[in-house]
Amino acid sequence: MNSDHLVLSITLMTPYSSVHIYVLIDSSASVSAFIDTDFAQLHRLKLYELKQPCSLTVVDRCLITSKAITHHVISKTKISTHQKDLSMFMITLGHYSVMLSIKWL
Repeated sequence: MNSDHLVLSITLMTPYSSVHIYVLIDSSASVSAFIDTDFAQLHRLKLYELKQPCSLTVVDRCLITSKAITHHVISKTKISTHQKDLSMFMITLGHYSVMLSIKWL
């Protein structure tokens, strides 16, 4: 965990278990949440295909052209006593398996 980043500990409910993870809070994200594609597949989260693929623009307003976002997952999440179903777009993330926007909080 990097002390330069705002992180939060959450529990993500998967079909077969509960996974305790640290998530990155991104103050500039315009979308509520992202989940790492490999993490979602590893934990057998149900994938939902988007009706229309979408692109992703990063902080410096550059368009990421490697892949369009084509799927999302919905998973129950728990922070302390607060539970919520969370829809997360699937992308390739770095160190954190999930990234949440400030808007989600």
